[in-house]
Amino acid sequence: MNCTVTEHLGTYLKASVVPILLVFCFSSAVALPTPEPTESRNVKSFGAVCNGVHDDTSDFRTALVATAAKNDATAPIKLVIPNGCVSGPLDLGSNQWIEFEEGAVLHALKGGFPGKGDVFLGIRAKHNVTIQGHHATLAMNRDEYTDGEWRAGVLILQSKDVQINDLKVVGAGGDGFTVTGPPSPENVSLIGVATEGCVRNGISLISGSNVVIRDAILKGSFPNGRGAGTNGPWAGIDVEPNGKPGESLENISIENVTTNSNGGAGLQFTLHELPHVSIHVSNLHSERDGVHNHGVGLYYGGILFQSAVMPRSPTQGQILIEGTTIDSSEGSGILWRGWSANQAKTVLRNTTIRNPGAQTGNINRCGLYFNANDHSFGMKYEPGTHLNVEVDGLVVRDENRRLIRAVWLEGDQSHPVQAHLNNVREEGNPRARVQLKER
Repeated sequence: MNCTVTEHLGTYLKASVVPILLVFCFSSAVALPTPEPTESRNVKSFGAVCNGVHDDTSDFRTALVATAAKNDATAPIKLVIPNGCVSGPLDLGSNQWIEFEEGAVLHALKGGFPGKGDVFLGIRAKHNVTIQGHHATLAMNRDEYTDGEWRAGVLILQSKDVQINDLKVVGAGGDGFTVTGPPSPENVSLIGVATEGCVRNGISLISGSNVVIRDAILKGSFPNGRGAGTNGPWAGIDVEPNGKPGESLENISIENVTTNSNGGAGLQFTLHELPHVSIHVSNLHSERDGVHNHGVGLYYGGILFQSAVMPRSPTQGQILIEGTTIDSSEGSGILWRGWSANQAKTVLRNTTIRNPGAQTGNINRCGLYFNANDHSFGMKYEPGTHLNVEVDGLVVRDENRRLIRAVWLEGDQSHPVQAHLNNVREEGNPRARVQLKER
């Protein structure tokens, strides 16, 4: 467990200034590795042809059963996947170790995913699973899916001790990677993964405990225009529980992630009622995110916060986001929509936003934006206090002369806002344009 203690001056809405002592504690736990295999077999030894055409599905399924260890004390057989294999949906077992040859492509069988929930690699209620990608690609057939949003590249459901390294998912008919429960997956690591052209999100984190997403590159999440992924949110990473009992977001670490040209936000939080939340985001780089019009003239940007429901009581814990850079977002750099102050406290530290708002309209042209009086994007806020956010260190740069304000956070009598702003700077202006209205 690593803890950081920071003392600084906090300004709460009006003129009062009080010292604030902040303590941030996050564990750096990662998935426990599957016992290292001492033996390996190539999937071709089970009959797979791997010529880019032949259907290797049945041979893969035989190989997966044969190479999984029979118990936790026994090392699995490493299943090696070469270039050019073709398969339909596959389910991995517990105590499974898969290793791709360098740069290999595993192709989704054309017409082989007819069900809305057919996923390429499924890890369902399993444990001790390792996938070493070595820059391999799961290539799905984005344009052939005409319905649904759950044909994920990799599904991690109710599982624990799962580690996936250096694997890319292209063209999924849902998320690139989905982590979901309940019960919550535990000890999950997605290291060096990548997604491109998935019709829902790059990564959906619905529920999890001790989850690490590190060094990921998540690009171009967008509906395919043929009926798949029509509901969005088309984010790089979407942190969005389903509101089911037993879900959790505990000890979530998102580190050194790059998002680019996604239809929605680079990073989105859509939270239900949870008793406690612990999320740490560091060194997020969002570039040109929010390219899709969400139907009401609204374009997202680097980070989006919205409450699926208004929690009836305060959520304990916090969301700490530090070292973020947001470049050329289509909408405002960071946007709140209906974010209740009963959600866990959000702390934004050392944020840089460059050239927000490629689209027109006030809601799309600010560094930070929330306005309870703005109904232009079709949302009416439930009564109650909103935001519960602290900003410490924000730089906004406008090279396109489009910026409305560096910060625009505005409440009203029915929707007061709770916010602290410290060290806000707008490059090119001696005084940053900030509108912070409590009510």
